[in-house]
Amino acid sequence: MKDRHRITGTLALAAIGLLSACGNATTLPYVAGPYTLEQHSFFEQLTSASRSRGYDLQSADVERGVFAVQAHTTLARSQHATFVVQCYRPGWFQIRVEGPSIRRTGDEMSMPSGLFEEYRDYTLALMESVEASRPSGGQTR
Repeated sequence: MKDRHRITGTLALAAIGLLSACGNATTLPYVAGPYTLEQHSFFEQLTSASRSRGYDLQSADVERGVFAVQAHTTLARSQHATFVVQCYRPGWFQIRVEGPSIRRTGDEMSMPSGLFEEYRDYTLALMESVEASRPSGGQTR
């Protein structure tokens, strides 16, 4: 099950990435789960994984299960986007992108392809970190 979940998430991100070949990519906020970690540990695992990849927390609200990090990709006029991670329902998280050069149409986000690539890589890194931290014998559905 773990491999199927991971492959499905990876394939979804790869398929969306095909749209980024022409300068901009359009995607929905990425959602991953469920994972079998207690909610507070889950939040700590995600923030720790972010820090270990060189992302500084811009804000963190443990009670609401939300934190934000600045993207490394530089946009127009030396501006940066923000990745907002929300832990919700036990074992689930969502990542959305906010900031300049992000265009929204309903739930879809359109962004420069370089930022999309970082968004995809950041999402996969968080997924891998959570999967690696699960207790042995835990399952991902």
